[in-house]
Amino acid sequence: MHHLDLSGVFKTEYPYYVEWYEEVYVPFCDSLGGRISASSCRDFYFLHVLSDHADLTIDLLAQYPHEMWDGNLVSRHPIFNLNLVKQHPEFRWNWSIISRLPSTTLEIIEQHPELDWDWHYFSENPNLTVDMIKQHPELQWDWWGVSQNPNITMDMIERHLELPWDWHGVGWNPNLT
Repeated sequence: MHHLDLSGVFKTEYPYYVEWYEEVYVPFCDSLGGRISASSCRDFYFLHVLSDHADLTIDLLAQYPHEMWDGNLVSRHPIFNLNLVKQHPEFRWNWSIISRLPSTTLEIIEQHPELDWDWHYFSENPNLTVDMIKQHPELQWDWWGVSQNPNITMDMIERHLELPWDWHGVGWNPNLT
């Protein structure tokens, strides 16, 4: 298996990451007392940085699918799309982050019920509307998430008092001050 060698790239193009790595991360890796090799520790750090970096591309992920990419960071990266999940189910995707992305719609969830959607975070999704909730009462809405969703207004709550609002969540809604 061919591994991605990031040391040269980072030294020439991103020296500030190398400085931070040498000043902070090397002592951290050393403190592990040999439980992880220095090269593994270095590779993990650089993959973490690259997972959130603007230069990350789908081609790079595809070329090195078995590297330890940071699933939290890749899940919220601008390159993320559902095709990436289908192409790389082996990645450690963060379904809480994906469920809350503005690009995640109810239509996408309905088309892909086999995926591990996080209903708490989808209930906080900026696409959420009261109409969606009323049209799909069978779904596992998280009422704390719905109630504190900035897309929900006091007018909506007052017009739909029959819904099981979480009044603690309503108190956290930034639109309801």
